[in-house]
This record gives sequence, structure tokens and C-alpha cells, in this order.
Amino acid sequence: MKPWNKGKKMSEESKEKLSKKAKLRWASGVYTEESRFKMGATFRGKKLTEEHKKKLSESVMAEKNHNWKGDSVGYSALHDWLIERISKPNLCPDCNKRPPYDLTNLNGKYTRNLANWRWRCRKCHMVSDGRLDALHEGNKKILENTDRKFSLKVEVDG
Repeated sequence: MKPWNKGKKMSEESKEKLSKKAKLRWASGVYTEESRFKMGATFRGKKLTEEHKKKLSESVMAEKNHNWKGDSVGYSALHDWLIERISKPNLCPDCNKRPPYDLTNLNGKYTRNLANWRWRCRKCHMVSDGRLDALHEGNKKILENTDRKFSLKVEVDG
């Protein structure tokens, strides 16, 4: 026997009313510890097959997740997402000398396009960004602007 409301859409007003009633029930203590335990016991102890676990996992991954932000994700979250998907080579692909530590962006656009990202060692990353040359130029300016003439006065008694 099929429930009378199976497959029917609820209006936003009806959803709101139901939500308020449910919140009031929980807040007022209608559900005792015993009833809460019984509600949770429905699935307790049931074993899920590997196939079912995989389907459950895939049902909330990436775009299907309610917290998914797409390309408007923050810096750290984007790097975490990329680290899971781009395998890290043993050596930097540019110099083949040092292990890579940085996940670098190739075109300056922070998107989820995996082709725009590459693992590099710190030196190759700084060279590709132009930061190494800027660092050397900055050091030269600092050295030029400092007075390297130190006078040392020593008084000798005697």
C-alpha cells in the first residue's frame, strides 16, 4: 500500500510549518532519551555493503554537496582539494633535483582545472613567479642603501 502523499510536492508554507513543529517538539522535550535511542536504533547494527557505502559517499561528493562552492572557494580549501587529486612526483619536474613542496598555478586563475596546476620545488616555484629575481633585486637595493662604513674607535691606555 502506497502512502497518499508519496511523490507529491509540499508547498514552502507547509514545509515551514512542519519545520517549526518539529523544532518545538525537540526543544520542549517531547522526545525522551528513550525515544531518541529508539529512533537511532532503526539503523544501528545494520551492515552496509561496500557498494552501498560507495553510493552514499558519491551522493554527497563535489557538486552534490550542499557546501560546494565551485570556483569561488578559498585559497586553502582549493589547495586541499587539489592535493587530493594531483599526484606528487618524487622530484621537481622542472629541475629534477629537489622534491616538490609547492602546488603552483600556471596561468594565474585559481580554478579547479587540474591542467592549470603543477608540483614544483620552492626554488622553481619562485623562479616561475618571478619572486626569486625580485628577492635578489630587493637585496641589492638594501645593500646599496646601507652605509657599510663602520668606524671602530679603540682607546688604549698607556
